[in-house]
Amino acid sequence: MPLNARCKAPLADGLNPRSHLAFIDGLRFIMALFVLLHHAWLTVWPDFGSQPTGYITYFAGWLLYGHFGVSVFIVISGFCLMMPVAQSGGVLKGGGRTFFTRRARRILPPYLFALLLSTALIFTIIGQKTGTHWDVCLPLEKRSIVYLFLLNDIIPARSPNHAFWSIAVECHIYLLFPILILYWRRYGAIAGVITTLLAGYSLGWLLKGSQFAGLTPHFAGLFALGMLGAYIVFAKDSRVAQSARQLNWGLITGLSLAALILLCLRWPLGVIFSRLPILDFPAGVTAMSLLISGVLTPNYLIVRFLGSRPLAFCGGFAYSIYLIHAPLLQVFWQYVLHPYGLGRVETFWLLTLIGTPIILGVCYMFYLCCERPFLKYRAPV
Repeated sequence: MPLNARCKAPLADGLNPRSHLAFIDGLRFIMALFVLLHHAWLTVWPDFGSQPTGYITYFAGWLLYGHFGVSVFIVISGFCLMMPVAQSGGVLKGGGRTFFTRRARRILPPYLFALLLSTALIFTIIGQKTGTHWDVCLPLEKRSIVYLFLLNDIIPARSPNHAFWSIAVECHIYLLFPILILYWRRYGAIAGVITTLLAGYSLGWLLKGSQFAGLTPHFAGLFALGMLGAYIVFAKDSRVAQSARQLNWGLITGLSLAALILLCLRWPLGVIFSRLPILDFPAGVTAMSLLISGVLTPNYLIVRFLGSRPLAFCGGFAYSIYLIHAPLLQVFWQYVLHPYGLGRVETFWLLTLIGTPIILGVCYMFYLCCERPFLKYRAPV
């Protein structure tokens, strides 16, 4: 769900001004690729009860945690959208109406094109169940129309593209953004983050098992973490932010990232706990600390890597990657690999090493045709 909220703004006092935080684009691409590979894994091993054994689990078992990519996207959105607000003293310039209009113009056209493409592919070449993860999309039902209105997290329905669930989640978080800003202005940033986190996780627990479980309100807390990261970096007149900027965010990022990687490498834990909402919190904290250290210490090795031209370039069409990679994976598996009757391990490596570059190329073409033409409406963030 990399909605590509571009971060363009001068930095807070004492920091070197940069016209564009390229490392954020690189991070978007890495997370989009992570989600793509996660779904490639599920294409081959869709059932958590029959996972592979042997060396493949050590090389690629961490792909079970692909939903962490969504967690990071949510934090990035909160960071980028809060940036100009933090710089303007907590004011949402243009008001809520302008904010919603800009977000809709940026997000909806590519999403609607992807919705049309996914539906067309189902009705033509990938509409039969084949035992892959794509089966969760089949068959389409009348209620699937809710995806057109981004109500799928409120009204459960079979999706024309299983990656679309998070688009509605983030769009609904956007509806809360002006309210969160008002709350922060009255009660402070720390109180705002704590309240949002507690309310999000508590509501998620209360909704567990109900028809509204798809709301995943804990992601609002991760969005607030991103807002806090921007507040720490860009708020000029806040003692809290000034004090927080003195922390060693590079060290914090390194430690939290190492802990998260160790968690992902624990294969038995991965099968059992990979989808617990509480695990999205450490992923969110890691993303927030990386964003803060990326701005405050631009020479940090991982920041320079993420900001490299190839990754930043690919991050420019990360939203398109997220939108259409799922049906493309099914097409490649069903018509290129499956006819050869290969083993699952061989199929996975071919899907990853050969299919992924081809899919990225198609996603870029989709970006050129269905996303870039609407970037003239792009908001400043």
